[in-house]
Amino acid sequence: MPEIQYICISDLHFGAYNSLLTHTSDDGKLDARKKSDVLIHLINVMEEIISITNKKRKAKFILNGDIFELALANTNEAVMTFDSFLSLTYTKNRKEIFSDKLIYIPGNHDHHLWETARERQYLEYMLKLEPGAYIELPWHHTKMIKPNPLKSRFITTLMQRHKNLKEGRAMTVYPNLTLVNRETEKYVVISHGHFIENIYYLMSNLQSILLNSKSFPETIDQIERENFAWIDFFWSVLGRSGEVGASIGIMYDMLQDEKALNELANNLVTYLMKRGDFPSSLQNMLKPII
Repeated sequence: MPEIQYICISDLHFGAYNSLLTHTSDDGKLDARKKSDVLIHLINVMEEIISITNKKRKAKFILNGDIFELALANTNEAVMTFDSFLSLTYTKNRKEIFSDKLIYIPGNHDHHLWETARERQYLEYMLKLEPGAYIELPWHHTKMIKPNPLKSRFITTLMQRHKNLKEGRAMTVYPNLTLVNRETEKYVVISHGHFIENIYYLMSNLQSILLNSKSFPETIDQIERENFAWIDFFWSVLGRSGEVGASIGIMYDMLQDEKALNELANNLVTYLMKRGDFPSSLQNMLKPII
């Protein structure tokens, strides 16, 4: 059996109260300082598989998006749960099994980590230029094949806080990565996949509808450039906005339930009817239509 080179995992949603990998007490309260039983078992299973297959090679993690829940959890809760993952994975014995060099592909729920990485890259690029020189537009993606990965200062810093990870490092690519096997001429494309869904093109769609625009983004750079602010705002920042953020989490859950969704819709329509100062008889007629 060939040795395993990569372990590709995604959607761990560390810090989310409804993630099995984030510890919650018997009464349902989140306590991110403790290790989830499911997370412990997950690492045990990965260790067993790698120990059987690999004799020389360390397996490298490809963290394929939504590892951190930055949309519906606070940053500290996400970080503390990621700390549990690191301390379980890189024990004195296991650090010989798992590589301390990670590849990180941000998703929609941790998209902000891409923004921080690429903005830092852009700043470093500008530092190399003399004042008055032409400055290119910011880049919004890395190449799929042979990318120039960006250092994830956020994740690297978290890793190096652990005694067994002083040389640990995380490199970021976004939104797609292609692994190439030259011998077999096989290509494996790894992507978190959020651009498969239409909701992540919302800004491009609004431009097309409201301004009757005939153009639509075709390249990944165009898609990300037009929609990154929307993705970052709604899916990676808004849920951490104090009490509003907590309410966003409640509303997100309500969207999954038809009865609760109807309640949200009814509240919105009632508000709009009152703002429009419609007579009560007209309100009764318009509400079900809206």
